[in-house]
Amino acid sequence: MTEAPKHATLQTGIPVYAIGFSNDMHIFYVGGGGAGRSGVSNAIRGDNALTLHPAGEFKLRGDEDAPMCVTVSPSSDALVVGINSAADIVRGGENRHLRVDLHVDIRERSALASLGMADPEQYQKTLQLHRYPSLEPVWSSTQDTFTSDEEIYDTDFSQDGTQLACTTQSKVVVLSTSPRTKEKGGVLTYTPRILQTIDSATIGTSERGAFRMAKFGRTKTMDVGTRDMLFTLVNTAPSKDAKARPSYIVAWNADKWQITAIRKVSQRPATVLTVSPDGRFVAPRGAFAEWPCAYARYVQYND
Repeated sequence: MTEAPKHATLQTGIPVYAIGFSNDMHIFYVGGGGAGRSGVSNAIRGDNALTLHPAGEFKLRGDEDAPMCVTVSPSSDALVVGINSAADIVRGGENRHLRVDLHVDIRERSALASLGMADPEQYQKTLQLHRYPSLEPVWSSTQDTFTSDEEIYDTDFSQDGTQLACTTQSKVVVLSTSPRTKEKGGVLTYTPRILQTIDSATIGTSERGAFRMAKFGRTKTMDVGTRDMLFTLVNTAPSKDAKARPSYIVAWNADKWQITAIRKVSQRPATVLTVSPDGRFVAPRGAFAEWPCAYARYVQYND
C-alpha cells in the first residue's frame, strides 16, 4: 500500500502575507506585489485544503495595495480582508481597507473606510473594533480608537470574545470588547477599555526582549483547557559577544496576569505563533529549520 504523503507543496505564484482555513476545508491566502508595476498581482485566492485544487480567485486593481491580513468567519461564508485602497484615495482619508468577501466564489461584497486617516503609516498604529456581521464600529469615532506610538504587530481575541490582545514591540495591551462609556454635554461616547498591560519582555534578569505576537489559549471541551492563558512570543536582543537572538514562548495566567512558564524556542528570532483549536498545543515559527510544537498547558515540548 502506498503511504499517504505527510505534506504537500502549494505553488502560490505570489508572496503570501496571511492564511486562513474555513470549516469546509478550504485554505485561503492573500498577498501580492503591492501597488505599482511590479508584475506580481495582488490577489485573494482559495484552494481545497485536501486536494489543493483552486477554488477561486479575486484579483485587485494594480493601484491597490497587497492584502496583508485575512480572517475566515467560523459561522458564515465570509472572509474579512485588510487591503489599502489606491494611494490617492488613502491621502483623501477614504481608505476602504476593510473588505468583506464571499468565500464561496471569492467576490467582494462590501468595503468600509474603518479609520478615516490620510497618513498610510498611521494605519499600522491604530485599531478600530467592529461588530460582525454589521461592521458597525464599537468605539465612537476615529478619535476614540485604540492608538499606539508603535506599529501593532498582532491582535487576537479570547475564546469567549470578551478580550482582545494587541501586540506591539514593547508591550501587550489587553482590551475589553465592551467599550468604556463616557457622557459629555449629554452625548454618549464609547472608548477603548484597557484591562491589562504587559510592558516587560525581559527574559529572566538579563535578556532584554521584544514582543512579536500574543495568542490566547483555547479549548473544545467543558474543561478549562488553556483558555485561561495567554502565550507571548518574545525575541531577545543580541548581546555584545554573541550573534544569537534567542526566542521564547512566555505563558501567562490570564486571570492573575502572572508568568506560569517560559520555554526557549530557538537561537534565532521567531515571527509567528499559533495555538491549536483544542488549546493543547502552541507552535512558533521563524527562519529556522526546526518547527517545534509544545504542550500548551506547561509549554513543554513534544519530542
